[in-house]
Amino acid sequence: EIAQCLVGSEMCIRDSQKRVETIFINDNCIGCSLCKRACPADAISGVIKQKFNIDEKLCIKCGFCLTKCKKEAITATYRNVHGGEL
Repeated sequence: EIAQCLVGSEMCIRDSQKRVETIFINDNCIGCSLCKRACPADAISGVIKQKFNIDEKLCIKCGFCLTKCKKEAITATYRNVHGGEL
């Protein structure tokens, strides 16, 4: 989960050590389009009430979609800034 944090906080320091590597939509998706509307890269497509998809080529891995999904239908993998998966 991507945490919103204040500069100088422990959370900010911890989160600065990891980067989103991949984001995908799982089978919990109900096709509500909240993620699509939040995506600044227009990387999410789909039909209302059907599972949406993320175009990996367009995705900038900002995580906005993760913060908007109310069904935990978006999953991310993270990579440590210094190498290695988290």
